[in-house]
This record gives sequence, structure tokens and C-alpha cells, in this order.
Amino acid sequence: MQWKISVFLLVAMLCLAFTGSAAADEHVKCTWEKPCGTEVEQCDQETVFSLYDLTDAQIVTTTDGYYYLDVDSEDGNTISVDDIRLTKFHNKDIPNTQVGPTDQDNGDAFTVVSDATLSYADLNDNGVYDATDGVVLDIDDDGTINQGPAGSIGGDILLTDLPATDVYEVVEEVDPATDESYAVATLVMEKGELGQAWDWVTLSHDAVGTDLTDLPVTTPPYKYVDADDSDNYNTGDKVYVKVDNPAALDQRVQSNAVTIGDVRLFIPENDPCIPDCGTKVLQGDHDATYVLNGFSSDRPDVATSQCNDEPYLAYYTHGELGDGIPTEVYVDMDGNGVVSLGDVRLTNVSTHYPPNSKVVPSNRFDLGHELAPMGTNNPVTGNNVGDADLKYVETDGQAYQGSYTYSLGDAVYINANNAPNTVGQQIVNRGDIRLVEVEVSGVTYAAWSVVEAGDEDDGTPFTGNVGGGAADAEAQYDFADLAGYIDTDANGYWSCPDKLYIQQLDDLAYGDYPNNDAVVTVGDLRLYVPFNDPISPWYEMTEAPWHTVEDDNAYEVVWPDCGTKVTMCELDSEFTLSTPVFANYGEANEPGIKYSERDGDTGFGVDDNAYIDMDGNDVVSTGDIRLTDVSINGEWFYYNNTKVGDQHEGDKGHALLPGNESVEIKLSDRDLLGVVPFDGFTVRIFDNDCSGGWSCVDALYLDVNDSHTSDDHFVTHGDIRLFIKPELTSDQNGGEEPQGPTPDYNQFDADENGEISGTELSNAIDAFYLGDISGDDVSEIIDYFYLGGAGYL
Repeated sequence: MQWKISVFLLVAMLCLAFTGSAAADEHVKCTWEKPCGTEVEQCDQETVFSLYDLTDAQIVTTTDGYYYLDVDSEDGNTISVDDIRLTKFHNKDIPNTQVGPTDQDNGDAFTVVSDATLSYADLNDNGVYDATDGVVLDIDDDGTINQGPAGSIGGDILLTDLPATDVYEVVEEVDPATDESYAVATLVMEKGELGQAWDWVTLSHDAVGTDLTDLPVTTPPYKYVDADDSDNYNTGDKVYVKVDNPAALDQRVQSNAVTIGDVRLFIPENDPCIPDCGTKVLQGDHDATYVLNGFSSDRPDVATSQCNDEPYLAYYTHGELGDGIPTEVYVDMDGNGVVSLGDVRLTNVSTHYPPNSKVVPSNRFDLGHELAPMGTNNPVTGNNVGDADLKYVETDGQAYQGSYTYSLGDAVYINANNAPNTVGQQIVNRGDIRLVEVEVSGVTYAAWSVVEAGDEDDGTPFTGNVGGGAADAEAQYDFADLAGYIDTDANGYWSCPDKLYIQQLDDLAYGDYPNNDAVVTVGDLRLYVPFNDPISPWYEMTEAPWHTVEDDNAYEVVWPDCGTKVTMCELDSEFTLSTPVFANYGEANEPGIKYSERDGDTGFGVDDNAYIDMDGNDVVSTGDIRLTDVSINGEWFYYNNTKVGDQHEGDKGHALLPGNESVEIKLSDRDLLGVVPFDGFTVRIFDNDCSGGWSCVDALYLDVNDSHTSDDHFVTHGDIRLFIKPELTSDQNGGEEPQGPTPDYNQFDADENGEISGTELSNAIDAFYLGDISGDDVSEIIDYFYLGGAGYL
């Protein structure tokens, strides 16, 4: 049996030897938009929109009757620069504009509107706030939309369209040909049918009399994105109404990042990548951060109050495999022991329902069936509900501190058949379920397929349990500990359009801040996506309310499929960062920016070479980063932004001196030193393969210190890309592959990509033993294999 050897396996074997040239894993199919040495901007792919409190913001009205958000309360009860207009000002200024220094209303006296309440209209009548509900500033807090007192210009203020999105009702229809019922989403109310954002309600307004409910918001409810990195709110900063979400796995992230359901209160006109103000943040929006809601209260970083009913893997057997092996497997989402609404099928159920389908009211063939927790009726191992049911096989070769761990390229299974092999190992065997596509010995098995006796992966020992984190690969977690969902409709609970993920827990590797667990990150596994679910009313739907794209009336299918793992460039991936590798320039015997003394002078000179000493051993060694071009005795030359390999490197072993002891290196603008500040910064790792360690495809970001700490563990605008592997930067070819003459491909390079993979190498070795090629030929192909991403052409 031969597992497919991806380029990530080459990374594990060769990345440290050829870090300057090894290509990224085939699972890392995308690239950074911009190279190292550049600053992250708000419209860049990796930007997380962090929010900062407007602690003193309040609703005020002037003597003329106009309404504002007073952002600082330190202006002597007068309107001041950068306060936000919530209504028009005479016929001069429109709502959603900041007050300028020369504007007529700058300096107008105001009074605080203490009764003004952020509210929502529950137009789909589901009893909770969600993405469709319109948000209203209820000026007098009377619980209804009204026109205001006699003599006023207007009354309540619509902060979004009413409703904010199209409203759909899920109804049951019957197919007359088969007599089977199915769920269909029917449009019942169009976006803005009762009013438009920034309407100032008068007596004739269509929404007058509509009931209102207090909006669940954070404290404080008004927050801003520091667009210019000034460390303070000022002109051009974006302002949001921050909606509360008690079910989020980590409230520090939920409360301090823009998430689905938040309201854009002020967005500068013609912003290039953010929808207009007066809209809600919805899935697909550039400013949306995909936080995960959780279930389990067992983990110490998740409060009990944040939990729904705990889900678990369960089954009932309609068609018996024999030996007590579960067949029809579910996620029992509410943990009630029966097939019920919202449960997720992970296998085919009879001939009626496929895997990756959610149970809906019309599913009469399995609805109400009793479920047993996975492992309870296995005659070999007995009652083993506590056993970890999610396991992986090491296929990408990624390791942490010398041990293989669950990471991006590994194959994932549900261990439905707990029968061990003859030496007691848990193995892939008949009845196990593949949760991702698996390729072994040239045979590809689809995600959701069930292992059969004789399959190429049958009998393979499992490497470990999914989710243990790089520093604790054998840790066992219940399914509820690993599961998290995107609350797509922002209603606060698991419902029809939500997406379910299996997390790769990285909090153990990255300290006590579980930022990787709080949001969707590289390596998480998409277990359920409604768009792929033929049972869902949202299946391949061309219009749906929980999205926005450049054109509000258009819909683009952008969500990746279920049964896949998250990679860095995909829509749902958030760029989380490790705890600091070092701060400022670091110290001796610690990681940091250091230099190799080559010219014999004291301090960093023009002939000296600068590095990031990643392991803190004070010598140039494997994995260190060159910050300057390096020339050694006219024989060796290396560009900046390259990693040091473990062989054939002319600068290896050179002593390194701490950069914090050299003013010259701090002032230098040579190569990448030109983007490093004099002091006041930290450097962190973006773990691009979720291996938990510093590996070939990972990146480094530099964060300039400020008074905000909530953004430290995410890539945000203003951060500096300090190291990006050159092969992973799209700008190197303008985002396109270079064109040239047809290459002379080796006969064993089956996919003609200029590289020899593990499978292709194995085929060559087989040909050698059959006498089809010579020893010199196979030796050459082995050399090509070890070139990795550098290729042989």
C-alpha cells in the first residue's frame, strides 16, 4: 500500500533542507496577494476587522431636532468633528456622514436622548434577533415604530432596511411522482419592503406601528475600526453596532471583531471593499469574521452559559454490516437520542438521504428513529462511548517537536469499526467513514465514502485522535469539544443555514489565548455546508438572504464544499497568529533579529548580514530567515526573504549577535530591515499548514505595538508581512503562471508539473526492479524527487 505523497510530505522530508525552494503543499493551493515587506491594508485577503470601544458614545439631539452619535462626550455638550449624523441636517448633509471642521452643525448644542434604544423588528416572527430583522433606533423606547411627538421633524430612525434582507419561509411540498415531501424556501417579504435604511419615520411611513424588541448588544454597543492606525477614533474610521452572541466560543473575539449580524453605522462613502452603511454584516462580506459558536462546557476556555445542547456522534442500523458495525451515522446535534430536526447525516441513510444532509420536517423516513452513541454495541471493545471516534492517518508528514501531529493534509475518518489489528492498534477498516477525500496507491476515495474490505486504506493504523493540538496530539476530546458552527443567520442557535466545522485545536500550541478555536482557521474541517445538501431548502439556491457580494441583488457561489479542510485563501479562513516569537529585536539566547559580523567592525555594517534567529541559538541555523541579501566569500549568495536550509548553506554556523545591541541595525533600511521599526513591535507566526510548528509554508507578521491588545492574535491592517515564502506570493508572476516553450518532462512525471512526487518516484523504482530503466535513470529521478518544489527543469 502506498499513500499519496503530497508536496507537504516533501515539506516534512525536505523543507528544512531546501526551504528556499521547496514548493507549498498541494493543499495550499493559493498564494498571498502581496509579498513580504508590504503593509497589510483593509482590502487585503488576510485582514481581520478588529473593533475598539467607543466607550462614551451616546445618542444626542440638537435644538433643531437633528440626531447624532456623539462619539466622545468630551465636547461640552456640542456637536464636534467626527460625530456621526443619524439624520439629515437641514438640506445640507445626509445621514451616515461625519461632521467636518467647517460644517455648519459643528458646535451646535445638544441634549442626550437617554431613552433612545437600539431595537429590532422581528418580521419573520421567530422570537429572536437574526440577519433578516431590521434594526431601528427607537427614540422614545416605546417598543413600536412611530413618527415622534407633534412638531418633530421625524420619529424613530431605521438603521437598516426593513427587513434587512429578503425573508424566506421554509414550507413542505410533495412530489406527485414519488409522493415524497421536501422542504422549499419561499420568499415572503423582500428586503426593504417596509422601509429603507436612514428613513426618519413620519406618520405616513409604512413601518409605523411595527413592534420592536431591544437589540442584544455588547457593552458598549458602538465600536470602531481604526482605519488609519492612529490608535484613536477619528475621520474615516468605520463604526459598527456590535451585536452580542453568547454562544460564541470566545467572547474576547466575538466582542472585538466584526461578525455576522453586526450593523454598519458609518462607512466612508465609496469604500472599495465594504458594503454601504445601513447594512448588516452577512456571510461573504469582506469585513465578516467567521467566529464559531460552540456546544461543550467541558473545555476550561468555554463558559457553561455559552453552550447549547451537546452534540455527539450516533447511529442507527437500517442495513446491518454485521459484527455490530454502525452504518447509518449522524451527528445528534441536540443530544436527545433520536433523529430530530437539525441532526446531520454523515452517511447514506437507506436509499433516501445522502451524507452531508440535515434533517428537516419533511424527512419522514428517518425522523424519530432512536439513536445510539457511537461505540456502544461493538462486541470487540464493548461499551466505549468515551473513545475518540474522530481519528486521522498521517499523510502530509507535518511534525511538531519531532512527532507527527494532525495537520492540514492528513486523512480524517470516523472510527465506526473499533476492531483493532493483531497488535492492538486501532486501524482503518470496514465500516469506517472518510470525512475527506483520500488517495492511496493511485486510488481516490471520495469524502463521505465508507471503507470496504480490501480498500487500499483498509488495515492502515490510525496515527492519533483529531483535534489534540500540536503539543498534545494524543489528547482525546468529545465530539462537542471539537465541533463549532458559523451562525449564518445570526439567530444564536443551530439552524437551517448554519455551517458545521470540526476544529483543529491550536490553543495548546499557541498559549492560553484560544484564538484559533474561536474562529474558522486553516485545518478546520467542513462537516456540513447547506449549499451542498440536496435535502436543504438552500441547496444550490441562486438567491438567499444570508449573503452579500458586490451587487446586493446578485449571488455568487463562493462557499467551499463540505468534506474539505480550510486553507488560507478560502472565504471562511481567518488569519490567526501565534503568541509572540519575539518582541523588538530580542535578546541573546532568545529568538530575535540578529546579525553576523563579517566586516570586523563593531556594530552592524554594510557587509554584515541580518537574520531572524528563529530558534534563539545565536548561530545561523536551519529555519532562520535572512533579512538581507547574503554573500559569502564570493562563492555563496542568498536573497533576503529566504529560509536557511539544513545542508549546502554557506552561511550556516555563523555566529549571530543581538540586534538590540546595535543602533546601526535598528536604523538600517537595507532590504527587509527597511520595514522593521526602531522598537515597539512584536513578531508572530501564521501557521499555514496547522502543523503547530515553524514549517516551510508558514509566514511571519510584524505588529507595531499600540494601546489595543484585542487585535494582537489576528492579522489586521497595518501589520507588516515580514516573511512570506516567495513561491507563495502571487505577485511574482502577476498572479499568473509564466508562459514559455513546452518543457522536456521526465517520463515518470505523470502530471507534467516539473516535479517528481512520491507516487511518481515509486513508479520509477518499480520500473527499475522490472528492468525497464537503468540504475543511473532511477538515481536521477531520486535526485529530482529531493529537489521538491524547485523542480528539475
